[in-house]
Amino acid sequence: CARASAEGASLPRSPSDEPPPNKLVEDGRVVLVAGAGVLALEAVALVSGGLFNVLGLELPPAVAGFILATAALMVAPAKMAKAVSKALEPAHSVLERYTGLIFVPYIVLLFTSGLPPGAELVRGLAACAASWLVVTTATAWTVSIAENMATGRAASEATESTSSEEKEEEAELSACPSGAISLLDSVFSLGTCVAVSFLLGGPFLLLRRAALRGGIAAATRASLVVPLRLMGTVAVYRAAQRVPVLGGLFPTLISGAIVAISLLASGGASAVELYMRSAGAALLWMVTPSIVACSLSAYYSRKALSANVVPLLAGLVVGVPMAMATGALMARVFGLSEAVGMATLAKHNMSRFAVEIANALGVSPGLACAACVVTGILGVCVLPPLLDVLGIRSQLARGVAAGASSHGAGTLGLAARGEAEASAFASTTFALGGAVAVLLVSIAPFRSVLLALAGYA
Repeated sequence: CARASAEGASLPRSPSDEPPPNKLVEDGRVVLVAGAGVLALEAVALVSGGLFNVLGLELPPAVAGFILATAALMVAPAKMAKAVSKALEPAHSVLERYTGLIFVPYIVLLFTSGLPPGAELVRGLAACAASWLVVTTATAWTVSIAENMATGRAASEATESTSSEEKEEEAELSACPSGAISLLDSVFSLGTCVAVSFLLGGPFLLLRRAALRGGIAAATRASLVVPLRLMGTVAVYRAAQRVPVLGGLFPTLISGAIVAISLLASGGASAVELYMRSAGAALLWMVTPSIVACSLSAYYSRKALSANVVPLLAGLVVGVPMAMATGALMARVFGLSEAVGMATLAKHNMSRFAVEIANALGVSPGLACAACVVTGILGVCVLPPLLDVLGIRSQLARGVAAGASSHGAGTLGLAARGEAEASAFASTTFALGGAVAVLLVSIAPFRSVLLALAGYA
């Protein structure tokens, strides 16, 4: 018996005998890796912006970082590129998960700075819809024609093969951060955020009363402002996520409106200013890393991009300039003021890029984000049936048209119908198209052309 026991002890342990890893510890580690990745993406943007400035090109750091990061991933050795993407994937996944939350402050600014008057608001909506229809139709037909001319059956089969390989690779890379995202969702759950807000709210009110009596420094009270307003914003956003996306009631729009109303009711313009300098600034800091993180989406789709480079280029060449040119023309046709008309030119891009475009054009980022909501509604509700009516069956053409005209919302509209391949092309298109759009508006002659088309020159 002793010998048998000794032999049994010498046998290797099976995997089932190994103690299970502590999932909470592992997810916490990935959260820390995600935080480090966000800081790394911010550093990439700053360094890239400096390099472009040295070359005499004044680009926003976020877009410069996206361009250089995408190029670096594409040309790097396969093992190195995969290692880098694996290291940054937690940050990429977290930023994608909370993109809507990051842009809540812009919606707050929109509601607090005031929407256009009633008549101009209606004209602005009509101009956005008309421009969206032109861009969607023209881009879809252009890509469809280019695809028929440049690709055959073999290329189509190669595309399907590479697309499946990319899906497997992305699934492998995103498997690790999924637990971290679940952990963050638990930490920032609606109940937790509400509880923390109440816990911070009590001391904040006491300190505020003491400050009014002169018994405590305002700086001490201000130390609670950032966490209190930040947790309050997250709580409102998590509650808004439970509202069905009907009629364009996206969580970002709902939560932005609620936060704006509560700020105006509690302290007016001064409360809004304090919010933008505290919680708003903390959220908006994430915009730059989120744009640079789009380079990973482009990297994941590299094989599909190379297999369909001609149709994709055709879609970008036609869709991106046309989106802004038709927007300028529609602003002129519908008689929009310069502040409103120029803000609508960014509407076909995701909010991350729309903000940069608005800043380059010198218009309100809040209005630009509102215009993005309009095209987002059209992308979710109208785009798929419109492409069906137009007879666009190609997944490539449908995806590029959605990405060029309706950014991320168009991608979701296709994904909701089970068009996974089209949504993959759409995500790549709006990432690349956004960078191209920012590049174009950074060129003074191009801005002059837009002003002339809109009648503002």
